[in-house]
Amino acid sequence: MSQVEQQTDDAGATAVLGAGLEKDPLASVDRALAATDLKNPGVVKMLLHRVSQAEGRVERLENYQVLYYDTKRDLAVERTRISAFESVDKTKSSLLAVGSLCIGFIPSVWNKWHWVFLMAVAGVILIYASWHRKLPEGKN
Repeated sequence: MSQVEQQTDDAGATAVLGAGLEKDPLASVDRALAATDLKNPGVVKMLLHRVSQAEGRVERLENYQVLYYDTKRDLAVERTRISAFESVDKTKSSLLAVGSLCIGFIPSVWNKWHWVFLMAVAGVILIYASWHRKLPEGKN
């Protein structure tokens, strides 16, 4: 059995370091097989067992690989949707700012009525457009 390093923190909790990383007890044994060893049915069964374990691990990892690529694809789609929302948000903010600027410019041209009318109409139209602009369609 391997020794595990233990460390306590300020609260007195003990963290177990190296858990699950046990050493192989047969690590120092020579693993090379001769042709005579392969004639022994026990060795063949052991090798077949190891191969089936490896195939099981490969199958589990292939499932994770499929999940990874599915998640990566979904992430790309969501990033595209977010960029669409960001562009709409920037457009709405710009329309609101320019519309407010037009309405705020009215007192400086108060004695020129055609400018007052133009700024008031432009400001109201831009502010209305910023409030009523539709967002991009999402997935349902």
